[in-house]
Amino acid sequence: MDSLPNGNAVYSPPRQSSMTLVIVWGAVAVSALFHILATLGASLHVGRLSVVPTYDDVAYLVDGLHRLKAFDEAGFRGLFRSLAIEPAHAPLTTITATIGFALTPGSSIGTYALGGVWVILFLALAAILL
Repeated sequence: MDSLPNGNAVYSPPRQSSMTLVIVWGAVAVSALFHILATLGASLHVGRLSVVPTYDDVAYLVDGLHRLKAFDEAGFRGLFRSLAIEPAHAPLTTITATIGFALTPGSSIGTYALGGVWVILFLALAAILL
C-alpha cells in the first residue's frame, strides 16, 4: 500500500514478477507455435484443404473478393462505400478474407493463414488477463 501526501492509504495491485511474465508469454508462444505446426502438418499430410469450403466459408471468401474488387477500382473510398452500401455479415471475417486475397493473389491460402492471427491475438489476450 502506498500513501498519499495527506496520509491516506492508496491500494496498488501487486506487481507480477518477471518470471511469471516469461512463463505466461512463453506459454502463448508455445501454444501459437503448436497451432501453426499442427495446421501446416495437417495441410502437408492431407492436402491443401481437407474438405471443400463449406457454405459459410464460400460466402466469406466471395464477399472478400467483392471487397477487394471495390478496393482495386476505387481504393479505400470504394472499399468503405461497399461496406456502407452492403454491410458485411461478419465484418472481421470479410476484412480478413479481403486482406488475405490481397496478400496472396490467386490463392485462398492467405485468408486461411490470417486466421492464425486470431489465434495468436486470443492467446495474447488470455496471457494479458492472467
